Amino acid sequence: MKWKKGSREVWLERDLVAGIKKWCEECGVYYIRNVGGVYNRSGIPDFVICYNGLFIGIECKRYGGKLTKAQSRELSRIVNSGGRSFVISDVEQFKRVMDGVSRSMLRRGGYGLSDDWVDEV
Repeated sequence: MKWKKGSREVWLERDLVAGIKKWCEECGVYYIRNVGGVYNRSGIPDFVICYNGLFIGIECKRYGGKLTKAQSRELSRIVNSGGRSFVISDVEQFKRVMDGVSRSMLRRGGYGLSDDWVDEV
């Protein structure tokens, strides 16, 4: 469900999570939905996705939401290990990110991503 904040439609985080899960399932993309708890390291992204062989961490935040230090640390660790990480605020943004990942891989013939299509963490 979306609601209006000024001129911007804002996704509730639970609906954003549901939209990402639906997209992954429809596209046959491997994902793990992380639900924090006492047995997990703090800051692990909401979604860990393997898309066309690329390791991607997705943190879901409502517009204006801030990353915790632990979340920022974990997203940076993913990037430093050769993966990609993104902070997503709506399902359409997520779809653009995944489309950009796919187009970039095709254009470059590998896993190197350009920064011209999305802001990374």
